[in-house]
Order: sequence, then C-alpha cells, then structure tokens
Amino acid sequence: MHETTILQARSGDAAFISSIRQAQFRGIVHSVFDKAVNLQCAASADLYTLMADGMDDGPNTLVVEVPGFQAIGVMVGDDAVAVDGALSIRGKVTVALTHAAEWRMTAPVRTCGSDALRVRLTAARAHIERYGTRGGMIPAQSGPAISGVTSEMLRHAGDQLLDAVKRQDLAAALTHAGQLIGLGPGLTPSGDDFLVGLLAALNATEPLAPAIQGFCAGVVPMSKANTNAISHAAIKMAAQGRVRDSVARLASELLGKHQGQFRPALDDVLRIGSSSGTDIAWGLVCGLEAALTTGEHHHGSQDRH
Repeated sequence: MHETTILQARSGDAAFISSIRQAQFRGIVHSVFDKAVNLQCAASADLYTLMADGMDDGPNTLVVEVPGFQAIGVMVGDDAVAVDGALSIRGKVTVALTHAAEWRMTAPVRTCGSDALRVRLTAARAHIERYGTRGGMIPAQSGPAISGVTSEMLRHAGDQLLDAVKRQDLAAALTHAGQLIGLGPGLTPSGDDFLVGLLAALNATEPLAPAIQGFCAGVVPMSKANTNAISHAAIKMAAQGRVRDSVARLASELLGKHQGQFRPALDDVLRIGSSSGTDIAWGLVCGLEAALTTGEHHHGSQDRH
C-alpha cells in the first residue's frame, strides 16, 4: 500500500476553496503537466487546476507548495474528491487547505483619461513587439515558412475581429473569432490566447454594449466545439471577465492613474507559458485600443499625470 503525499495549498480561488471545504467537489484528473494538474469537475465538466509553487492565482485554481507534479504519481483518470476539508486524488495525494489564502480577482477600474491610456497602449504594444515571444500573433523574423503563414493568418483574422468589435458588428465579430479559435502553436493555441486577452479587455470596459455582450457569450460555445478543453476553460472564464491574477493586474496598471507603472506587470504576463503570455498581452492591448475607438470609455477630463 502506497503512502499518501500531503501537499499544502498556498492560495486559491475562493469559490474553489469553498467547494472543497464543503465537500462539494468531485471529478477526475484531466491532464498532468510539470507545473499544472487539471481536474474535470463531474457536475459541471469545467476544468479546475492545481498550479505549482511560483505560479499565479486564477479562476478555479489552487497554487500548491510543490515545485512540480511529475514525480508525485498522479495520472489521468484518477479520482479527485473533496474529503474532510481537503482534496484527495485517489489516495495518492492530499492537498490540504489549512493555511490557504483565498484569492478573489480584483476587477480593473479605469481612472486615467483617454490620452494617457492611448500613450500607455502604444508603449505596451512596442514593449510586446520587442520582448515578447514571436511565432504567434507576433510574426517570427526567421524560421519555417509555415510559421510565417500561420502568423499572417492570425494577424489578419485578429485585425478583422477588432474592426468588427469597433463597429459593434456581432455577426462579423463571431465569424472572425471562429477563424482564430484553435489556430496557432502551443498547448493553448495563439488565437485562443489572443481571445482571452481581448475578452479580458472588453470586460474591463463596462458597461458593455449589447453587441459586445453577445460577442462574449457567443465565443464560449464556439470554443467548446473547436479547441481543446484547456483553452476553452480559459476563454469561458475570460468571457465572464475572470482571468488569472497577472493578467488582471496588467489591465489594472494600464487603466490606473499611475503613469509608467505597467511594465513590470506586462513582463509578468509575457512570462506565461512559451508564447501564451505574449498572445494574451497582445489581445489585451488590442482590446483596450478597440474600446477606446468605440468610445465606450468616454471621459470628459484627461489624465494629467
């Protein structure tokens, strides 16, 4: 009989923690990576994630005090059940919540004027192009021809989507989003990551116009049918304005009153995955630019700081 490994959650989504403490979570292991274990909830089929130490908080996520998960013996298909205030994975691993801090996403609030935001977004765009990972939304300067073709397809569909968002053309926006879903390199394809950033930006520009609300709602079933479960989970959360902490902090810094403070937050996002952070950041910046164009964030006074 094997010995159970006891791990401690450092922090986690408050709702996820609550469901475990109330013995309401049951599911199976969906996928295992070195820095993440995804669990599929039996009741909702939504994905919940255990992240290794050093990763940031997010929706449906627990950050666990462990450097990686590959050596702990958890396998796809293992049962994951909330028992006695902890999460048990087939008796192999117990994740205790004794000292876990509850994370709730702080919604971005815009406190800067349009001129200041426009300057920040221009600077953020240049920073991403200079320091981001190329080969997705940002074309590689060299490499296989297929990479260049894919990036061209991504940028073309992304530009058309942004134009439709600016015009609040729901049908066109959904058509072009469909061209992005599942497109590009990575475990979470670049087109999906771009949509996560875009949806985060649109939800940071409340109140949402009806067409934009329709777009956010309409992208979710499209992603379920046309990309993998991990990407779909991120898109579903972003459509509700729920994103991982580093992305929410970047949005808050771009929209906040302190000029020039967004670069550390942007660098944190750029470090996500291999290219995911770059594509998410690009979508966020492009989405905030689109919201400025539509005038959804009209302010009478300009930021002077």
